[in-house]
Amino acid sequence: MGRTSDAKEKIVATAMELFHARSVADVGVQEICEQAGVKKGSFYHFFSSKQDLVVAVLDAQWQMGKQEFWEPAFSPKIPPLDRFKALTDGMSEFAQESYEMCGMFKGCGMGNIIAELGTQDDVIRQKADAIFDEIVAFIKAALDEAVSNGDLPEINTEEVAQAFWAYAEGTMLMAKSKQDPAYIRQLMQAGIAFLDSFRKGAVV
Repeated sequence: MGRTSDAKEKIVATAMELFHARSVADVGVQEICEQAGVKKGSFYHFFSSKQDLVVAVLDAQWQMGKQEFWEPAFSPKIPPLDRFKALTDGMSEFAQESYEMCGMFKGCGMGNIIAELGTQDDVIRQKADAIFDEIVAFIKAALDEAVSNGDLPEINTEEVAQAFWAYAEGTMLMAKSKQDPAYIRQLMQAGIAFLDSFRKGAVV
């Protein structure tokens, strides 16, 4: 049983690494199995198709991101508006570490996959959309609390949360384009200033 479980984890971890380094289309099942050190038959024991594997990779990426960034940054112990600074710190550190380790910043793994396959595969699109909904829920909860505390005026927290996530994901794309991890902190600080403008009454 242990060996079987380990094989599945190896396949997912290897696929995640290869997809992030290149693309889903550029990486075949045979290469994944060879690099993971498992037989091809093991792949089809766990995954009915490459599509099934991509969904598993998205799940794994989200679980890692949730544990490493979202849950710590958006802890109820942190004041709601300070959570956005904590998220910025986490994203910036991840980008810098990735750049130093690989000699380049490869962007957001989930974002890369949905950019590649979002118009080609509805199952994968729906999986990414569900994950993005969970991310928006973290942001919305912080905004709701900030409004409740009087830190922000009454705003449409659902719309603002969606806009902030779109902005945050966009910062990773810009940093990938510039190949400059520092771009994330620079742009995220501008996003935080946007939230602060609600408090100052500059945005209606």
